[in-house]
Amino acid sequence: MKTQDSRDRMFDTSRGVSEVISSILLISLVVVAVSLVAVLMFSQTPPEKIPNLNFMVGTDNTENLYLYHNGGDALKEGQFSVVVDGNILPHEIIGGGDFWSLGKTLVINGVSAESHDVFIVYDPTGSGSKAIRSGSAELSVTPAVIPEYKLSGSSLDACAKAGFIEPSCYNYVSPSAVVGMYRDNLSRHSVSLYKQNLDPSYVPFSTGQVFSFTVTDTSGGSSIIFNNTATPGSRQKVDLQNGDEVQITIASTDTDYFTAFGVTASIWELSGNPVYLKINGVSVPGPATAVELLHTRVMSYDPATLQSTLQLTTPSRKTETVLVVNNTPIISGRNTQSIQLTNIKPSPAGLFLIDTKKRNPGSVHIVGRADHIVVGGTELNAAAPYCPWCIADSP
Repeated sequence: MKTQDSRDRMFDTSRGVSEVISSILLISLVVVAVSLVAVLMFSQTPPEKIPNLNFMVGTDNTENLYLYHNGGDALKEGQFSVVVDGNILPHEIIGGGDFWSLGKTLVINGVSAESHDVFIVYDPTGSGSKAIRSGSAELSVTPAVIPEYKLSGSSLDACAKAGFIEPSCYNYVSPSAVVGMYRDNLSRHSVSLYKQNLDPSYVPFSTGQVFSFTVTDTSGGSSIIFNNTATPGSRQKVDLQNGDEVQITIASTDTDYFTAFGVTASIWELSGNPVYLKINGVSVPGPATAVELLHTRVMSYDPATLQSTLQLTTPSRKTETVLVVNNTPIISGRNTQSIQLTNIKPSPAGLFLIDTKKRNPGSVHIVGRADHIVVGGTELNAAAPYCPWCIADSP
């Protein structure tokens, strides 16, 4: 028998209503919370874009520091500072203008010609500074890179127009000028040859031809790695020291390959098989022992000591050929003429590439300089007084 209390509980609907109301209130609270978070997130100012740029640093030994913009975003004057060794120093944009952009140079006066830590600090609004790029002023721009030019007048404007070449202009030399001089040296005094699919019996270099130089590296980072061809797998390494004289000699007309690559007065790769190796006049690993030169890295060498008797002659076979001398195209396309380069060596700007392969398929790729260039039996511009192979050039 049901009591009165049990009957009351059966017809009491308040408990169900409370659960529904609680659910509605909970959902409402979640919606409100999400809305508040969304408002907070989307009401924030979007993050500021931080500029990204690259620059080169150089001094001219007369208390001028130069920063050459060589890539990335432009910076507007008033929105950045130059910090040298922890101190903000005044600067000027050479040539004027409101933006330091690609190809433009900043100059900071009153900085000694020694190593400095340089930072570019970005502060567009004055609310906060951000260091966006750093560099080290260890490049000393000296009169060492001098192409064969003449300049009348010595004012700053005249020097700027003519590329800062005359001795009286040396105090104004900037990194951008050095880049221009390097490029001009390369284009005016260079030869580039590419010829592919040569005859399988083609001989790139003759026995006894030499490539030699003197090491001027004081960092201890120069070395030669080679295999003794008589003892396969006998990998050896010789560390090169400042003053070491290195001589590489072609050991056989059956030379499989010879590769050399360098830029400025350094060698990044030198290899070949088979060759003879001498260091300071001593045969390595022994007299009349041919080696496979695996890898050579020379941090610096004396350009005046680099000697080359490498003479290359391509066969008279119709193949794809590209020959450019002093930035002037001579041959471009399928060509049957033989091409002879005598005493191949680095260009005055220091760039060179010698890459010859006898087989699979035979090809040659040369970039640098040669004492003589003969195409189809005719030497190019042999009458030029200081550059026997110069074309479209003047002394």
